[in-house]
Amino acid sequence: MKIEDIRENFKQILEDEQELRDGWVEDLRFGMADDQWPEALKRIREDDPDGARPCLTVNKIPVHARQIINDMRQNRAAVKILPVDDKADPDTAEILQGMVRHIEHVSNAGMAYDIAAEYQVFMGMGYFRIDTVEVDALYNYQDLVVRPIRNPFSVYFDPWVEDHAGSDAKRVFVTESMSEAAFKREFPKAEAINWDGDGKGDSWLSNKRVRVAEHFWLEDREIDYVFVNGDWMKAIKFQNSGMDAIVESTTSVTEPQLLWQKLNGQEILEGGTSGMEKLGKYIPIVRVPGEDYWLEDKRVIHGIVRRAKDSQRLYNYSVSVNAETNALQPKAPWIVAEEGIDGHEAEWAQANMKNYAYLPYNSITEDGQPVPAPSRQFPTGVNAGFVNMLQMADGDLQATIGQFAASLGQPSNEKSGVAIQQRQRVGDIATYHYPDNMSHAIRHAGRIMVDLIPQIYDTERVARTLGEDGNAEVVRLSTEQSGEVQDAAGKISTIYNLNVGKYDVAVSTGPSFNTKRQDAFASMAQMTQANPNLWGVIGDLLVKNMDWPGADEMAKRMRATIPPEILQDDQDQDGDQSQLTPEHMEQMQQMQQAFEQLQEQAQQLAQENEQLNGVVQGKAIEQQMAAQDNELKRYDIDVKREAASAKSEEAQAKLMLEAQQWQAEQSMQAMQQIEEPQNNDVMQQILATLTQLTIQQGEMLAAVIHEISEPNEAVEPVIMSVQVDDDGSIIG
Repeated sequence: MKIEDIRENFKQILEDEQELRDGWVEDLRFGMADDQWPEALKRIREDDPDGARPCLTVNKIPVHARQIINDMRQNRAAVKILPVDDKADPDTAEILQGMVRHIEHVSNAGMAYDIAAEYQVFMGMGYFRIDTVEVDALYNYQDLVVRPIRNPFSVYFDPWVEDHAGSDAKRVFVTESMSEAAFKREFPKAEAINWDGDGKGDSWLSNKRVRVAEHFWLEDREIDYVFVNGDWMKAIKFQNSGMDAIVESTTSVTEPQLLWQKLNGQEILEGGTSGMEKLGKYIPIVRVPGEDYWLEDKRVIHGIVRRAKDSQRLYNYSVSVNAETNALQPKAPWIVAEEGIDGHEAEWAQANMKNYAYLPYNSITEDGQPVPAPSRQFPTGVNAGFVNMLQMADGDLQATIGQFAASLGQPSNEKSGVAIQQRQRVGDIATYHYPDNMSHAIRHAGRIMVDLIPQIYDTERVARTLGEDGNAEVVRLSTEQSGEVQDAAGKISTIYNLNVGKYDVAVSTGPSFNTKRQDAFASMAQMTQANPNLWGVIGDLLVKNMDWPGADEMAKRMRATIPPEILQDDQDQDGDQSQLTPEHMEQMQQMQQAFEQLQEQAQQLAQENEQLNGVVQGKAIEQQMAAQDNELKRYDIDVKREAASAKSEEAQAKLMLEAQQWQAEQSMQAMQQIEEPQNNDVMQQILATLTQLTIQQGEMLAAVIHEISEPNEAVEPVIMSVQVDDDGSIIG
């Protein structure tokens, strides 16, 4: 793109926004800089021939603006990543969300959001941007950051966008004012030349400052894709990867390409005429409007100041006139007869300036006539009309902004707490479009980051994530594989491939995690006061939400005292599950199979005895076995419940061993109750098989317990045995 075309694009944006920018400047001066008196009226009052008259400014707008801005700070919109297609994974979405939180944390994104909110509320428009920084020059590692834009007038945004956050923007300029020395250091071959003839207020060279602009724009380009290994990927990426795979199909797709340049008033400094290709499909400048609407063929954008100007001016005028009237109000004058002060004029002339102990006067005239005593004439007092005007102006100011006294914490005519809350809610609803537009902006920022993260983190590396509670974790990323992998040492870890699947972004607005934790503590404390028995049920959760050192450790210890049936799972308070290696899992499966074989042998034994001892004896055995089976099922349920509440592999294995011992003893007792069968050889063979299986299973369980125990714990193997007498009968 030639410099002439760039200048023409800039000129079009400037002409379209010029009226808006003039209004924004006036609103900022009025609301932030206390410049609230019209220049003509101010000059008349200050240049009055009878003396300067007061032009007081009592700016009541900032307190309303801070109410909206600080509410947004307390209820920060949070990005939430959602899986979209069938290849997207909820766990990967959680990792992406944690990475976005970490990006916001390390780049202090809250400051960028707050600065944008200031300008959004006062003048009607704020901006922030998503940028990249190099964190490792050796490996060319980059990270994303959220940066503030402190001067909203440095942004020349596509004026034809429809989305509030500007996701559909096609062109944006971001200017920067540099000193001549800094400009020469960074661009030694360039000249500080002005950009002439492009309208009002756009000088590129003034007061030894040089303006430099970043130029972002999108161009539609045909991108070639290849279908390999059951998925589509960019042809250029496939060629650079060196993959040895068969290309099954090819296609072309029209996609937006982000381009970038840097220029001064007359030449392109970086990026060239064709522009430098940048990652991502969005221009990384986020727009945060206040009230944004169209009036006929003009776009109108403003904040809370625009509609509050007249009420604020009336308030200032009323305050000034009231002060002027009171200042000009003389002190209470004296009413006296001229004959009464004849000869005492000096004292009476200073009566309102000095505190005399007494003031003499003539009580009788020269011809002997009595003279009445002097008396004071007090002024009329405060002008009620001015007071009413002040109250009316203040009420109009509240009404135009939408926040009343209750919303600002001031006394009002509401008496009950419910009435005050309802009036505060009215104020929140009246200004809700400001935090809602900020939520749209943060959601768009999340989309930009989700679009860029797979392209920035495009190598096998580790990345940090941040949980909602502020705990940081490290995850492994790869572009080739995903899922659980095992290293040479046998340690299992999870690798995430961020290039697989599509994800979308939502936002949730509400109190921060710390605020919600404090609210949870207060609610649980009230519940335990009302019902002290709940302390044994939710005591660990109550302690964990306390904000003092050692609370988490105390919560873990308290959790150990809670009955297992209340916990209902095998997870501890931190969400850590028991870690069984594949070898342990295989051994546990083998023990389960052996237990099932033992049950089959017991059933076969019952069938043999029924055939040998007749129908009556078989019925008795069947009843005994049914009772034993019911008891086994009941005990098995109890064992599983206890095993579910166990916190380690050792405890679970011990419980299973106790269950196997108890079942074996029950089986032996059942066999002892059966009368001597006619075929003693068959019975002895079944008993020998049952004994051998019981011994083997006990040895396997003991070995597993010994293997998964702590190294410093000595665990003796538990060996089960079956005792028989000389006749082969089971005795123990």
